[in-house]
Amino acid sequence: LEYRGDEGTGWSMGWKINFWARFLDGDHAFLMLSNQLTPDRTLPNLFDTHPPFQIDGNFGACSGIAEMLLQSHQVALPTDATMPASEHEHLLRSLTSGLPVIHLLPALPSAWPQGRGTGLRTRGGLSVDMTWSQSRLTGATLRASRHLTCIARLRNQDLKLIMEAGDERVL
Repeated sequence: LEYRGDEGTGWSMGWKINFWARFLDGDHAFLMLSNQLTPDRTLPNLFDTHPPFQIDGNFGACSGIAEMLLQSHQVALPTDATMPASEHEHLLRSLTSGLPVIHLLPALPSAWPQGRGTGLRTRGGLSVDMTWSQSRLTGATLRASRHLTCIARLRNQDLKLIMEAGDERVL
């Protein structure tokens, strides 16, 4: 990403927003989103301007915003756990559990110190509403649409959740 730079067309900008969020760099993801929303890249009706129009830029920017606020990964058991635990303790715990990981506010940009998100969806069937203040999660409600066992990552801690369809959990 650093080699390719921050320039690009709509679809490329959308991908880069998501990649920087996935790398947990919310400020760089926000920079890319801000670049995407400039008048030379986005029309007043919010359509991407890549001639004549490129829906990938619109979809990519929207999914990038969601990726900054909530990430959910289907994680498989690792075949080789040689990563030093001191550097990647959370990652190792989730990988060795073999459970999906729901990460709340993984790449929150400093430009959004307070806010809320409602109805965000995870892989595996959770709906998430959350609020944050001073760049810290202040509340989250998770609703399951089906049976799910996962790890919820928040405030530098991992919580194992076992939920049935219709369950609601307040964190």
